[in-house]
Amino acid sequence: MFFIGLVRRYNKSVNERSFKNFISTYSWEIFTILFLIIGFIIRLYKIGQLPLGFNQDEASLGYDAYAILNYGVDRNGISLPVHLIAWGSGQNALYAYICMPFIKLFGLTEFSVRLPMALIGCISLVVMKKTLETMGTAKLTAIGVFLFSIMPWHIMKGRWGLESNIFPDLILWAALLIILGVRDKKRYLYLGSVILGLCAYAYGTSYFFLPVFSLLLFTYLVCYKKIKIRHALISIGIIFAVSLPIILFIVINQFDLNSIVTPLFTIPKLNQARQTSIINLDGNIFKAIANNLVSGLKLLLLQDDGLPWNSISFYGTHYVISLPFFAIGIFAMFRKKGFKLDFLFFNWLVASLLMLAIMSANINRINIIFIPIIYFVILGIYTIVDNIRYSWLPILATYCIVAVLFLFTYFGSYQETVGHYFFNGLGNAINYSEELNSETIYVSTSINSPYIYELFYNQTDPLLYLDSVTKHNEGSAFEKINSYGKYKFIKISIYTLDKKSVYIIEKSAAERAEALYNDANFNYFENFAVISFD
Repeated sequence: MFFIGLVRRYNKSVNERSFKNFISTYSWEIFTILFLIIGFIIRLYKIGQLPLGFNQDEASLGYDAYAILNYGVDRNGISLPVHLIAWGSGQNALYAYICMPFIKLFGLTEFSVRLPMALIGCISLVVMKKTLETMGTAKLTAIGVFLFSIMPWHIMKGRWGLESNIFPDLILWAALLIILGVRDKKRYLYLGSVILGLCAYAYGTSYFFLPVFSLLLFTYLVCYKKIKIRHALISIGIIFAVSLPIILFIVINQFDLNSIVTPLFTIPKLNQARQTSIINLDGNIFKAIANNLVSGLKLLLLQDDGLPWNSISFYGTHYVISLPFFAIGIFAMFRKKGFKLDFLFFNWLVASLLMLAIMSANINRINIIFIPIIYFVILGIYTIVDNIRYSWLPILATYCIVAVLFLFTYFGSYQETVGHYFFNGLGNAINYSEELNSETIYVSTSINSPYIYELFYNQTDPLLYLDSVTKHNEGSAFEKINSYGKYKFIKISIYTLDKKSVYIIEKSAAERAEALYNDANFNYFENFAVISFD
C-alpha cells in the first residue's frame, strides 16, 4: 500500500510538472486562441439585430444582390454589372456578389447582408494571426491578435454591410499571401496579386491606392532581391488582368463613353462618377493638398469624424492610448537593419497617406489606413513588452478596461443613437403596411431614399419596379424616386391625410397627428408609425 501511494504521488507530481511545462511553453499560443474566440464572439453576436435598424446603403446593396441573383438584373436593369449604378453615382459591386450565397441560403434579410461582413472580419483575425506568426514570435502574435480583436474600428465596420469596408480586409489577405510568396512559394505571390486585383471591385479609393501600393511594394521586394523582376512583372500583370473590367469602367465614365455589355458581365455608365465627389483638388492644387492632409491627419489624431456609424466619441477608431505605441512601432521598424517584412505595412501606410492628400476624408473613406496603423501599434507594444519585464500586465489591463467600456457602450447606449440614423423600426412598419391591402401607401421622404427599403423588405421584382417607377431628377447622381406601384414618396403633411390611404411616417409626427384624427389607427414601430383609417 505504501508503494502504491508513493507511485500515485510520483505520477501526480509528474503530471503537475508536465502541465506546468505545457502552460509555460504554450501560454502565448493559448492566449492567442482565446483572443480569437473573443474576437469572433464580438463580431458575430446578434449580427442581424445590432446595430439597430438598417442603413440605406445596406438595403441598396442587398436588394441589388437579390435582384441579380433571382432575376439576372439589378434595380436599374443592368445584367451582371461589375459596378452597381445604385442611386445613380454608383456602388461597389464585389460585396453584393459575396452576399448572394447567403441571400440564397437565408433569404433577403438584415442577417444575410451583414453576416458576410462579420465573417470577413473573423477571417481577418485569423489572417492577422498567421501574418504575425510568419514575422515574429508567439508573444508578438498573441499581442497582435488581442489588439486587433478589440479595436473599435474593426468591430464597428464589421457589424454592418457597408460594401466599401471589405477593402482593407482584402488588402490584409493579399499581404499575407505576398509574405508567404516571398518566404516560400511564388504561387502565393500570384494568388495575393489576384486578391489585389479584386480590390478594385471593393472600393473606389482602390483606383489610387492599388497602383501606388503595388509600385512601392514590388520595387522594395525587387531591390532587396526577394523576388525577381519577372515575378514582379507577372504579379503586376495579374493585378491588371483581374482589374481590367474596372479599368474600362473608369475610362467609360471618365470620357462619357457607352456601356459595354457581354454575356459574362456589363460595364455600366453611371449618371455621375462617385470619385468626383470624393476627390477634393479644387482651386489651388497645392493648397487643396495641404488642407486635405491637415484635415485628414486631424481626423486620425482625434479618431472621430462626427459620423456615429463610423466611431464612438472617446473610444475612436483604435483608442487614443494607442498613439504613443504607434510612434514606437514606426521607430522600432526603422531600427531593424536590412530587409524587413514590416516594410510591407509601411508601404501600405505611405500609400494611404498619399491618398489622404487628394480627398475629403471621413473614416469609411480612409478605411484602408487603419490596419497599418493597428499593425504599428502592435509592433510598438511588442517592443516595450519584449524589453521591459512584466510591462505586458499594465498594458493588457489598460486595454482590457477601455475595451470592456467600449463594448458596453456599443452594445448598450450607442444602439439608440445609431438606430435613429439607421431608421430602426422602418422594416416592421413596411411589413405591417403591406398587410393592410391599401391601394396607396405614402412614405415620408424624411427617410433617406425610402424606396430602397420598400424594394428590400417587399422583395419586389426589379422588372415590375422598372415598369412603374417615376423619378424626380432622372439622370442625376442621386435620383429621387417619386413613386412605383402603389407606393408614393412625398413630404407628408399630417393635416391633409387621405383617409383611403396608408401612411408611414416618423413616430414624432404620428404622435402629433393622434390629436387630429379620432378615426385613425396608429401602430408604432420603434422610430416609425403606420397610420390607417377604418
